[in-house]
Amino acid sequence: PHAAFFVTAEAFLAAREFLPACGIPISPAWTRRGVEALMFFRDPSGNLIELFCREGVPGADQLPKSGPAGHGRTVDLDGLWYDKWSLPV
Repeated sequence: PHAAFFVTAEAFLAAREFLPACGIPISPAWTRRGVEALMFFRDPSGNLIELFCREGVPGADQLPKSGPAGHGRTVDLDGLWYDKWSLPV
């Protein structure tokens, strides 16, 4: 189970920069049809969060593709756990 949020391309790209700068692991971005972009990360309590951008992410057509029903083998969810994080300096 996870929570999913629709985000703009700008917010998607900002999250891909900000979260790793805080020490929070993120999944590789992927797509289902080459238009949208998706990613996972966990909040500090371990809840799985999905960001879904319907369109506008540059290079979305080149992202790894998953099936229409999920992330399949594209994402290692176990690799998203972490113990510490901090705001970037």
